[in-house]
Amino acid sequence: MNLVPRLEKKSCEWSYGPVIFCSGHDAEIYSLIQDFLHSNNFIVRGWAHPLLPGNPEILQKHFQIKKWGTFLINLERPKDEIFKNFDKHSCQKNIERSIKRGVKIEELTEGTLPEYYDLINKMRKESGRERSDFEILANRWKKFQPLGYSGLLARKDGNLTGGILFSYMSRHIIEIGVARSKEDTKNNLYSQDLLKWKIMEWGIKNKMKYYDLTGFNPEPISKKEEGIIRYKKKWGGIPHYYYRILNKPNTLTGKI
Repeated sequence: MNLVPRLEKKSCEWSYGPVIFCSGHDAEIYSLIQDFLHSNNFIVRGWAHPLLPGNPEILQKHFQIKKWGTFLINLERPKDEIFKNFDKHSCQKNIERSIKRGVKIEELTEGTLPEYYDLINKMRKESGRERSDFEILANRWKKFQPLGYSGLLARKDGNLTGGILFSYMSRHIIEIGVARSKEDTKNNLYSQDLLKWKIMEWGIKNKMKYYDLTGFNPEPISKKEEGIIRYKKKWGGIPHYYYRILNKPNTLTGKI
């Protein structure tokens, strides 16, 4: 379980926890947490753990929830076996193409964090989203890197073509922020596929248990969501289902 106060607002956000949401404790514990969060006016967001059974009836009593899914790749298997389990044409070939086209992978550092920030904000602008705050990103990097937080960047001829942030607490790698350049898309550099594979290689070397391709909607409502499932499925992971957890409407802040 990773339970931390969000840096930008008075709120709590967790990834894959808290443990009690999956451990079979009775409803009294949930009521106590709800009372605490209500009295302190916290905004709450979180994800139950995909490897443990949840209790949607209890969760629904205190929170707004939505069924969610992810694909987990077991990194404790042999490296060759993991690679062979990738889709041959849309995954293995893309990794090989990316290497042949000169894409190089490097570790993200505090010094290159501004480059990653600029790239991900170009993506946000192109999709009509607001620009993020670099100070928040930098503070999270400094705070969480010693606990299990890292990232990789992809370059072609020195130009940044992609990047992925990831956490690896409890030996469970979770993607956090995916950035991709127009050059990568236009020239079919497949930096994202190579980045994922390099993170998996790092995970295998460092005795990680799982690579988590992060969430997908198990009941897709658009072509985009269907495409997300296809992309994640091609890596050969096992699907696991869990719940996104939010405040119930009008309980803590009046809004979701």
